[in-house]
Amino acid sequence: MTEITIWDVQHGSAAYIKAPNGRHIIVDVGMGSYENGADFSPLYHLWKNYDVKQIDLAILTHPHRDHLDDIDNLTKLNPKVIRFPKHLTRNDIITSQTKQSDIPIYEKYLTLQEHNAPKFDNRESILDYAKRVSEWHKKNDLKNLDNFGGLQIQTFRAKSCATSNLNNQSILSVFTFATSKIVICGDNESASYNELLQQTDFKNAIQNADVLVASHHGRASGFHNEFVQLVNPQITVISDSSKKDTSVVADYGRISQGWKVFSRTDNSSQQRNTVSTYHDGVVHIKMGYNNNSRPFLEITKK
Repeated sequence: MTEITIWDVQHGSAAYIKAPNGRHIIVDVGMGSYENGADFSPLYHLWKNYDVKQIDLAILTHPHRDHLDDIDNLTKLNPKVIRFPKHLTRNDIITSQTKQSDIPIYEKYLTLQEHNAPKFDNRESILDYAKRVSEWHKKNDLKNLDNFGGLQIQTFRAKSCATSNLNNQSILSVFTFATSKIVICGDNESASYNELLQQTDFKNAIQNADVLVASHHGRASGFHNEFVQLVNPQITVISDSSKKDTSVVADYGRISQGWKVFSRTDNSSQQRNTVSTYHDGVVHIKMGYNNNSRPFLEITKK
């Protein structure tokens, strides 16, 4: 079974995926919670309450603060592998428009960019180091399904969009297990979707997913009709704030097919086309096979 948590991190974005073999994956590190306060850290929560001592794979979709606020706790959990839009330079990330209060967050992000392979140890030979790096790559290769217990992980990024809009540099992730699929979009906007939709492998990866985590917190700037139609989700999850742009929520609801969502509060269930972290709190998703070897997808909210 694969377990996925879409955290309530107010305006930010943060997701946790527990692979069938117990490996720990996160997508973005927003923090703060309407229920637990502005200092709520999903990563500290995982460490303290679920004994998660290290992150196996961290996907940082793009360098915007609301996706990076919990970067200190990510560093403490010493992620083995970090995926990020590595082509971005310091000048792309820290510009004259950057708030001074945000610069320390981006400095830490830039430092993490160096964390891509084991560091050389002066006590080992070059040959031993090369062998260790080779083994590290084999163990963490996303294309090898055995590395994550059969969970397929695909990542995509538009390569031709101008870096003046970092939203369009977002990594989009697709997680597939059993017969279920979830697409997590980052903050991609029309320009990146227009480019990605020219790629056959991208279209094959996203089509007919069960869950779509809406781009750019459900704002109109992140809604791309052709993309959402191709995803054709059963349900759309929106990680949003009380000041969200709700103009396209109805469009997500119109395209989404609908799925039964269970409430952890009173054990009731309701057919829903969309759920949001602002209205529904933390969203939990389970996908896998039941005791009769039949695939299942279960979604619960507060």
